[in-house]
Amino acid sequence: MDLWEMEVASKVKLAVARSEALRKWNLSGNCQFIPLGKGYFTILLDNEADKMEIWGGGPWQIDGQLLRVNIWTPNFDINKQKNTHAMDWVKFLVLGTEYWEEDILMSIARTVGNPAQVDNSTLCRNTRFYASVLVDADFSKTIPSKIMIEREGFEFCQEIQLGRTPKICSHCKVVVHLASECRDVMKEI
Repeated sequence: MDLWEMEVASKVKLAVARSEALRKWNLSGNCQFIPLGKGYFTILLDNEADKMEIWGGGPWQIDGQLLRVNIWTPNFDINKQKNTHAMDWVKFLVLGTEYWEEDILMSIARTVGNPAQVDNSTLCRNTRFYASVLVDADFSKTIPSKIMIEREGFEFCQEIQLGRTPKICSHCKVVVHLASECRDVMKEI
């Protein structure tokens, strides 16, 4: 029997991740969650169909956090993993409401990162000042403050505003803490 493994990074407690994930996933076989430490765990599956359900069905949000799912790789070392991604609400200021369709907003949000969902107030058009999309962004890279949107026959510059930019350590390049809070920096002093 082939076993299919996936590595998952999450700051959600394993029991919560397991119960919510199993409720959301439509799995046909057995599924085992194996903790690795530091917020990582392996999901052991007994069939490829379930692997494809998980792999192709995301992004998966559990307890307000994004489950970062990767196919298992040999020699995976949790101590060498650097988390540079975080979820953030991206606002597209003064964007014309003709662009407020979910597929259009998700496409625009891909310029910032991997879009997870459009804010319900945006979809219901309860606000007219900005459209908002939850995006999984890589904060080790520069996030643009403006993007160019091209339409047939014309283009325009669209302003972007981040919600709450996470703490990013300039020393160890991870999203968790600032350099002033970094244990590695403190050891060097």
